[in-house]
Amino acid sequence: TVFYFFDNNKLWREGYALNEKYTNMNMYADAYFEFVALLKEKYGKPKKQETTWSNDLYKNRISERGMAYAAGHVATLTIWDHGDTEIAAYIRGNDFKITVTITYSDKNLESAYRKKENEKNKSQL
Repeated sequence: TVFYFFDNNKLWREGYALNEKYTNMNMYADAYFEFVALLKEKYGKPKKQETTWSNDLYKNRISERGMAYAAGHVATLTIWDHGDTEIAAYIRGNDFKITVTITYSDKNLESAYRKKENEKNKSQL
């Protein structure tokens, strides 16, 4: 699935979400890490790569890493800087549904959008 975010007719983020339906949850993690490997080939070493565990039940069981993502126990984010663009790959899960996304964000336009949204939210307090 392709998605776009606009503000004042300006595209500030576009991305892709994996919409495959796998019965083996590990396939989502395999797809994510394959995407990350391809992005590393194209953009080089990432600026940031982090995996955050909220529950380590599956942490040392690589054969069940898909279940760890599906249960929401772990999320992994990888970010690259490429000029005015930030590229991010993300895998996370909730309620046994796993989301794998890759986004491309214009750093300047996103910053302006976030600032405007923050001001709008403050005005509603």
